[in-house]
Amino acid sequence: MKSSTAAFEAAGWLGVVLILGAYAALSFGYIAADYAFQLPSCVGSLLVATVSWAKRDRQASILNLVFAAIAMIAMVRLSILH
Repeated sequence: MKSSTAAFEAAGWLGVVLILGAYAALSFGYIAADYAFQLPSCVGSLLVATVSWAKRDRQASILNLVFAAIAMIAMVRLSILH
């Protein structure tokens, strides 16, 4: 495996860890549904979407791009409301 391919895969797995970690922390009450949840969800979704797109997995790409957009909108709303 090329080092660039390994780094690309690692970025995808980092995205998975960010998404699942944020979701678990929110679900178990460790964080609120603010930037602590939205930022890792957004970054993680963008990482997974990038890797999915490169692998031609369009369903996963679109799902994660929509999830990232929702997180971005939520962060804009947070910044307006606070």
